[in-house]
Amino acid sequence: MKDYDLEELLTTILVLAIVALLIMCLWNWLIPDLFGMPIITYWQALALRILVKLLIVSTKITKESS
Repeated sequence: MKDYDLEELLTTILVLAIVALLIMCLWNWLIPDLFGMPIITYWQALALRILVKLLIVSTKITKESS
């Protein structure tokens, strides 16, 4: 593995971790008060981020194939 690849991998992991933390903080700040839904954990926020990414990618693939 090249140094560049390792650096890119670590950067991607760091960005994903920060985005999941932001999702968790925003969710726990807004959603329980606005909609009465429960707070979420870091791991649930990470799973939510992955789910949204998968849905966006699958929507792009569907639009491109039609």
